[in-house]
Amino acid sequence: MDKIILISLFTICFCSCNPLINKNKTDDEYCAHPSSECSVNPVQEAPNLMSILSPPGATHISGDSINFDLNFDTEVVIIGSFSLSLKIGSVVKEASCVKFSMKQIRCSYTFQEDNLKPDFDLDGIEFVGFNTSSGNVENVAGIKADINLTLPDITNIKVHFANFDNWLDANDQSTLFSDAACSVTAVDGDNISCWVDKKSGIIAKSVGSLKPLYSSSGAPNSKGTLYFNIDHVEYPSGITIGTNYTLFVVYNVVTFQTLNYFIGSVSGGTAGIGFGFGGTWIGGPAGDGLFTITKANAGSALNTISSTTEPSNWSTATYTPLQIFSNEIEALPYSSNQPLDLPQTFKRVGRREDGNACCNHNGNIAEIMIFSQTLTIDERKSVWCYISDKYNLGYTGC
Repeated sequence: MDKIILISLFTICFCSCNPLINKNKTDDEYCAHPSSECSVNPVQEAPNLMSILSPPGATHISGDSINFDLNFDTEVVIIGSFSLSLKIGSVVKEASCVKFSMKQIRCSYTFQEDNLKPDFDLDGIEFVGFNTSSGNVENVAGIKADINLTLPDITNIKVHFANFDNWLDANDQSTLFSDAACSVTAVDGDNISCWVDKKSGIIAKSVGSLKPLYSSSGAPNSKGTLYFNIDHVEYPSGITIGTNYTLFVVYNVVTFQTLNYFIGSVSGGTAGIGFGFGGTWIGGPAGDGLFTITKANAGSALNTISSTTEPSNWSTATYTPLQIFSNEIEALPYSSNQPLDLPQTFKRVGRREDGNACCNHNGNIAEIMIFSQTLTIDERKSVWCYISDKYNLGYTGC
């Protein structure tokens, strides 16, 4: 009998290091030795996420990696698969997480371009939250971590495609100047003397007294735009578009001209080379036809496409060497294709390069983006979604 009692006491004393089974009594009431002498004393409180160290603000391209370090107040481990969700453009991506040190977890993401959902975000990426659907963070005793921490703003981290070369953006007031010295920032209603290319840094200047008119909220979604009517801005030595390119223009048409030029070439020695709309509009100036000028002669568009309606309201046009897109609808290559001789150096924005009055763009241009690569359909969609969200154009699939 005495032996049985001793064994029972020994068992209780052995287990008394875990206060959860001691029936609200202390270790010393059960054992001859205090709990401080126990060899194992597991941590019973949940670890807390104390801070998130984010990478510095920067603009990235495909292949660049960013790290986010999660700092806890005690040692933690990852059970299963735990990740950090990021919104890049209109798509949620996962940054994979691993234990980096005793109290730190590192979540890493590498930007991608050549995939079905390429990374493109000129507004800045965002935190969505932590993905705990198939894993979690715990302490060594198996207690889940408290990760309810306010997520920092990371919109200063941006990403674009590698060959993004030229970007005129009337929504960035810091790129618009009303004086010839390009020193006085434009305000609503000013005539624009200088428009700075955000990618190349080149300044496109107005020539003479005719200057486009700036409206800080004239484009959809109260975005900025420049109104062109005979006016234009001009790159000092031009920008070159090579064999592989993709051109986006966000615009509207106020009055249809014979040819409405967005940009005009200064090379090749042929009048009328450029990009824009015009020609013989089927059904009149309300639209009913979409025309691209890849090469023109005496004011006539040689390459036309009439299967897509191009109304005068705000929209976006996308040009590539083989196809033309409008409002995210793909049209077939031109039936009478006479490709533009490339490379071409383009100089004027809003007007034909030889000043022919037939071909000024009478309307607004809010944004021009030029990539020196032929973007895939998924890459184009990423840019379309950026444009749609920015100008509230309502493209589907974004």
